[in-house]
Amino acid sequence: MKFLKSTLLFLAISFFAISARAQFYKPEFISQEFKPAGIVLGDDLKKENNLRLGPANLKAALTVEEQYDDNIFLTVDDKKTDYINVVKPKIFLDLPFGLDGRHSFQALYYAELASFANHSEQNYQNQYATELLNFKLPFGYLAGRDYFAKTSDRAGTEFTSRIKRIDNQADTFFGFEINKLAEELNYTNFLRTFLDDSYNPYDYRENIYTSTTYYQLFPKTKVLLEYNYGDIQYLKDSSRNGDYNQIRVGVKGDITGKVIGIAKFGYQSRGYNTEGQKGFDHFVSEIGLVSNFSERTKLKLTYSDSAIESIFENNNYYENRSFQLRLDQGLSDRFTLVTILGVDRNLYPEVSPTAFKKRRDTILTGNIGVEYQAKDWVKAGLHYQYADDISNIHTSKYKDNLVMLDLTFMI
Repeated sequence: MKFLKSTLLFLAISFFAISARAQFYKPEFISQEFKPAGIVLGDDLKKENNLRLGPANLKAALTVEEQYDDNIFLTVDDKKTDYINVVKPKIFLDLPFGLDGRHSFQALYYAELASFANHSEQNYQNQYATELLNFKLPFGYLAGRDYFAKTSDRAGTEFTSRIKRIDNQADTFFGFEINKLAEELNYTNFLRTFLDDSYNPYDYRENIYTSTTYYQLFPKTKVLLEYNYGDIQYLKDSSRNGDYNQIRVGVKGDITGKVIGIAKFGYQSRGYNTEGQKGFDHFVSEIGLVSNFSERTKLKLTYSDSAIESIFENNNYYENRSFQLRLDQGLSDRFTLVTILGVDRNLYPEVSPTAFKKRRDTILTGNIGVEYQAKDWVKAGLHYQYADDISNIHTSKYKDNLVMLDLTFMI
């Protein structure tokens, strides 16, 4: 068994090195669910065994997935079907250091390498990575996080074709605690650049300054007050520049007996330099809840309501209301039923000069599948996914059916 696992690890590392080529250092956007005080980047690899290399823990996974997609271009007319092979290597490193290992360095690399059977021009390589350096101080913590995502995904975006782009985000966190009060200061620098020259006017940088004050209301529950200031700068079109102020209140931690998470509600005021363009002055919210009803039943709910930068015609932004529900139900010791439901509502403030109306999209997604944990180091899955973009702009509509069969080797 040790020989087999060592062989699989060697293959995964070799595959990773070949795929990454000269771009080895690549950060990834994982999620906003975590903060450095308690972050574990590789918790989605929790079923994998650790391979220790000195003080470091190393985990790796290699997934081979076969897909059938009945609408690969996500179009409303003239649908095209295809079979797609996707290879997904993933490597996670956890290196504690300092006295008693109180500090840590973590890195996670993930890639999706897809090959289409009949439409090879659609082949893509999405690559992601995240690094986190976390120092635990006597009175709090100091942390830095960086992510990079090189992608061309269209689903869930405004893009009508595969547009290659790079996202890079760097975060610095400083937190300290005094009795029942805690303060966290965060600076974020986000940069999006397009590799397609026709989209270069949409390259932009966003600087976000955040202050969050926590008060320990109960032993496992904190209330919070959060303020954000964001400065948006377009690199080649200053008329799209803007900024915003946002304030939210909420609660974090053990919200009820079996529900943990975070909930924040507030208001955002957002304006742009573009003459005659509407700003975003609206209530905003963010909810992330996890409920463990039993050892076999886990329910996860996320909801957000905020503004997102837009590339659609004359709109600077659109309001996105996003809801997702995931249920993991253990059927036995090795079988798990996974169900995911999602609804995204995208509202555009400006009247389209070509359609003569404000764009409105409702994107429905559903995924149901079964996962089989054959051994600690191998897992199989069968999933069906449905997506439906109900838009009042005809060319933005689509329906898509996707069937996925995958096999994952873990170390």
